[in-house]
Amino acid sequence: MKHLAKLATKQGLFGLGALALLIAFLVAFGSSGIHHSHAQDTTAFHSQGTGEMSSIDPAGCSLMSQPCTYLVNGSAESTVLGQDSFTATISLDQLDNGCATATVEINLFADNKNILSLMASGQACQSGDTLTFSGSYSVSGEHGPFSRISGSGSLTFTLTGSTMSYSAFGTITL
Repeated sequence: MKHLAKLATKQGLFGLGALALLIAFLVAFGSSGIHHSHAQDTTAFHSQGTGEMSSIDPAGCSLMSQPCTYLVNGSAESTVLGQDSFTATISLDQLDNGCATATVEINLFADNKNILSLMASGQACQSGDTLTFSGSYSVSGEHGPFSRISGSGSLTFTLTGSTMSYSAFGTITL
């Protein structure tokens, strides 16, 4: 609306009466017929964090003999969010030759609200007491101004003893 009025007065196409009529029309009928194009911005995304395993299901699970699910809580730093906290759910099939198919869900929180979720799938391999994962993820926004975020990238993590460290690199569309 401002652009039309500015262009009209700058170009001298309307007198004050015509400009007043244009403004009255826009006020009376709103801008329902005017569609704004909101360009989506794609930007680099990086998130990394460290946390402690809070539980394992089933209790005492051994990857050598059965599928396992690990729950991890920790702190992270992410582009877009800055300092945040995270929870991770790591679900692993039974190991076969030291490796297993894995799914990982990392939920990033800011102000105690789940803001972004990273859903990853890939392969986890165990060497000694260290489990290493490499896979790809998709990201989705959960609340407020982040609810329309989407994106994808690569995710890696290591789980040594009860400590998990992860790193995610990719792009997000705001």
